[in-house]
Amino acid sequence: MKTLVISCLNVGKIHNWVIPQKAQGFILNYYAQIKNLKIGLNVSEELFFNNFKSLQEACLLYKKNNIKIIFCSRLQLIDVKNKKKIYIFL
Repeated sequence: MKTLVISCLNVGKIHNWVIPQKAQGFILNYYAQIKNLKIGLNVSEELFFNNFKSLQEACLLYKKNNIKIIFCSRLQLIDVKNKKKIYIFL
């Protein structure tokens, strides 16, 4: 089974921090390079955050693959509105 690595980018504000998407992309690519991973898909969560809906749709689209998700920061998970739903997803 093929492994797909997905990087998750936010609009720029991650909790209290402002990190532009370009910088998030650099951080994610650097981490993937250190871990010998190749990012196959970049998912950008839009301005109106909705519990990683774009990420969920991408995972459903590629559900035949093993999926690894890389976040720029674990603070991205703090903004989740429905915590029960995200734990089922992850």
